[in-house]
Amino acid sequence: MSRGKRLSVCMLIDAWFPFVGGGQVHVKNLIKYLEVEEPVKVTLFHSPHHHVLIRALWTLWVIPQVVAHHLKAPFQLIHAHAFAAGLPGKTLSSLLRLPVVYTVHGSHLMDTKTRGVKAWGERFLLTKISYSHQISVTRSFAKYDNVNKNISIIRNGADIEAFNKVKAKKNKQFTLLYVGRDHPTKGLPILRQAFAQVKNQYPKIKLKLVTHGKITGKALIKEYKKAHAFILPSLVEGQPIAILEAWAAKLPVIATRTAGVKEIATHGKNALLIAPDNINALKKAITKLMKMKVSQRDKLTASGYKGVKQKYTWRHIAGQTYHIYLEVKKKHRQ
Repeated sequence: MSRGKRLSVCMLIDAWFPFVGGGQVHVKNLIKYLEVEEPVKVTLFHSPHHHVLIRALWTLWVIPQVVAHHLKAPFQLIHAHAFAAGLPGKTLSSLLRLPVVYTVHGSHLMDTKTRGVKAWGERFLLTKISYSHQISVTRSFAKYDNVNKNISIIRNGADIEAFNKVKAKKNKQFTLLYVGRDHPTKGLPILRQAFAQVKNQYPKIKLKLVTHGKITGKALIKEYKKAHAFILPSLVEGQPIAILEAWAAKLPVIATRTAGVKEIATHGKNALLIAPDNINALKKAITKLMKMKVSQRDKLTASGYKGVKQKYTWRHIAGQTYHIYLEVKKKHRQ
């Protein structure tokens, strides 16, 4: 692609590495592919620490930081990522008269109908502030009342090229892999109980839990490739990157029928889907997978891998996001 003059984008996200969540992985890869594949220059602003108080203070002190940068090297667009970055994103949009794009990476408290101050804050940031354009990783977010009507669906992605480059031998024991945060919404107590019951029947089965970003990069890809199946027992999900990575690693997937999962996974086609918060259902799904012929498991993995390769690479996601930038800039000039 002809480079020409690069589009200068201010990217905002409150929590950053070593805190690891879907939003952080999304932003890291989005920046990488926007700058490599598209004529975009991104300047990232994030909190210096993931502690909730520091993140709250960051929403205020990032404003003069961005303004100072803009005076020296003007931005043309602001891209904020849920949750808290929406507040400085909107403020800076008004101060600098720039369009602001806001990406929603999940609406967990709204999905679970949680009440309280934190839930009110999530709803306010996601649905009560008017942005130039909203992006959601799930279609299900569109069901909520929202002052924003201009909402595009852009999924998460996986670096399929990186997965294809890494080689690893399968573990000798049949290994189930979980990758994600150690958080109550992830259903790990349910997984542990279901696994303990399955292990009585299949003593050699193994469960590997990779939590809180303790393993990253090539080492994480090796963990995927050494495993025999991936399992995600979440009670609620946005659009989980870990499932896409499991498919990129050509693993069969067991997952719960949460909103974001149902939009990318089909039971019996590219995954085994079960109801969330159900130990018995999870036990049966693991047992079913263990009893499957290799050819049956291969069909699940082939379908998942094909879907990622065709629709869910970070290159695709960056291209879709860049087109949103162009649309937003055009409307802002009118």
